[in-house]
Amino acid sequence: MTKAIRIGRTLLQMDSIAWIKVSRPGHLELATSWFLLATGVIFALLVAWAKGTLWNLESLLGFIPIRMALGIRGSYRVASTGDSEDSYQDRVLQGKHRPADLAQDLQALDPQVLEFRGPRKEYFYALRPNRIAWVTPWFEFNLWPLGTMLLFGVYWFMAPRSLDLGSIPILEDLYLLTFPVHGPGPALVGTALVLFGSILAMVSSFKQGVEVTAVGGVQDNFPMTSGHRTRLFEELAGAPRSDTSPEASPEQQV
Repeated sequence: MTKAIRIGRTLLQMDSIAWIKVSRPGHLELATSWFLLATGVIFALLVAWAKGTLWNLESLLGFIPIRMALGIRGSYRVASTGDSEDSYQDRVLQGKHRPADLAQDLQALDPQVLEFRGPRKEYFYALRPNRIAWVTPWFEFNLWPLGTMLLFGVYWFMAPRSLDLGSIPILEDLYLLTFPVHGPGPALVGTALVLFGSILAMVSSFKQGVEVTAVGGVQDNFPMTSGHRTRLFEELAGAPRSDTSPEASPEQQV
């Protein structure tokens, strides 16, 4: 009888597993995440200090870089040939299941399992060639930080200019774009930090690797080095690995 494992509320047959994926943020991504978290708090405090009050709407803009920071996270997945996109995304590898141990169990079931380990332990993958439908090169460069840069760029432009709301009820008490205590300087410093963090987020989002689709149709992206990508394509194509294939003898070369 085929072994089954329980992941969350799902009982998964080992023989149906297409891959195990553990992908962690790289060093630059981690640094960017912490920088954005700190920047969001610093921006809110600097704006409040410049205004002399915590009761202001502009400080809430600090939640935007904080939200960006929380979006930088890893991926811990196990794919089955029977998965839909929803079931795959809902199944998170956690708890008692160590990826390396699970990969060993998979290797015992299928000796052709391919393992890939990142040079800085930023990823670990175990893929079964006979459960993979197709593979294609993939790269990613997120432009979503541009929205944050645009918003805070407008704020940078407007902050030194006083916004006269006249006698509009409620709004006149929120002190929008007015800095009566310390002037706009602190707010501009906080804005500059957010803009720099947004640039870091965009730069650190660049990744390359492969897009893999299982026999059942579920697919995912696997960031990896160019060497690992080449090895994966060679293994799936049935070509001998360059680091293990023996050199041809003079008789064979003729």
